[in-house]
Amino acid sequence: MNIVYSSDSRYFPLFFVSAVSLLENNKDADHISIFLLGKDLSSACLGQVKALIHKYHRKIDIVDLETYCSRLRFWKKEEDCRYARLLLGEIINEDKAVYLDCDTMICGSLQGLWETDLSGCYAGAALDTVRKDARAEAGLREEDNYFNSGVLLVNLTKWRKDNVCALFAQYQSRITQGIYRDQRVINACIAEGIRTIHPRYNVLPEMMDCSRRRIQWMTGMKRFYSDAELADAVRQPVIVHFAGKSVDRPWFANCEHPCREEYRIYAGKNEEILRLEYETDSKVNCLKGRLIKRHRNLYALISRMRHG
Repeated sequence: MNIVYSSDSRYFPLFFVSAVSLLENNKDADHISIFLLGKDLSSACLGQVKALIHKYHRKIDIVDLETYCSRLRFWKKEEDCRYARLLLGEIINEDKAVYLDCDTMICGSLQGLWETDLSGCYAGAALDTVRKDARAEAGLREEDNYFNSGVLLVNLTKWRKDNVCALFAQYQSRITQGIYRDQRVINACIAEGIRTIHPRYNVLPEMMDCSRRRIQWMTGMKRFYSDAELADAVRQPVIVHFAGKSVDRPWFANCEHPCREEYRIYAGKNEEILRLEYETDSKVNCLKGRLIKRHRNLYALISRMRHG
């Protein structure tokens, strides 16, 4: 399996914990190669990741992201790590790869995801739980799928064959603002060529505490996962994605996510290499996060009123 992360020094501790969870739960995999698209990583960071990979007897390729971004960048320089996923076809010389955001925790084997048939598809991804305005910005209708780009099984061969990077660049040149712009590019350009994967491979916070009906109402999506698929994903998640506010992010002391303790176990497994320091978010952000979490319907209603 080829696994890709993108990180700078700010997100390095999160990458480290995610990699620990990946390696712990995929010890039976015949082959794992990790590609770290790194930017401004210190010699200490590089030493820590090499020590981790050596401990688990795996392979890592640390790629200098600046080398590619300086040539291919079509976004602001400070957003390199976020947009790096759009360059995977240019950077990773493999047939396919699994891209993982750093704010993920791997709870099981990725073999099932890796073996997903991508014949004729650009990628495999899970449906997202974002507000209606995100889908509207990408030019998608209520009946169209909108995907989360934090976990992607990428058909790199097809990306290169169809020059997807150029397609992304052409689209990005037309947008200057909006939310989730990197994810917007993927959905606007290749959503029709993305295969929907089981939600167990990208369990978002809303899937943990909202019903299918409520998610569909909040997002305005006509098609979503079944109640049974969501229940299965929550009961046996393979990848948990801690997207959103600090209340859903276990590296914050104020986190309320149901998987926070499991995450902190992985964070503590290799403290001899790297010790995770838990942040304390501001009181304003803590309050805002709790309000959004408890009143998702209200924020969804505002979005629906704004975007029809």
